[in-house]
Amino acid sequence: MAFIQTQRFCKVCGKPTLHARKHFSGGMGCLLTILTGGLFLIVWACLLLAESFSPWRCQTCGQGKML
Repeated sequence: MAFIQTQRFCKVCGKPTLHARKHFSGGMGCLLTILTGGLFLIVWACLLLAESFSPWRCQTCGQGKML
C-alpha cells in the first residue's frame, strides 16, 4: 500500500503539518480485477471503504487528531 499526503492543521502541534494515510493503488486494483475476472472488485470496494475511515496521521507528532 502506498501513502497519500496532505497538509492539515494538527491540534497537538498547533500548526499546519504534513499528514498521511495508507492508500490502495488504483493500477494494482485494475490489474487484479482483470486477472481475477472481476472477483477482486468486491475486495477493492471493501479496501476503499476501509480507507475512507482510516485517520490522517500527523507526520510531525504521529497523532491522528486534527481540525
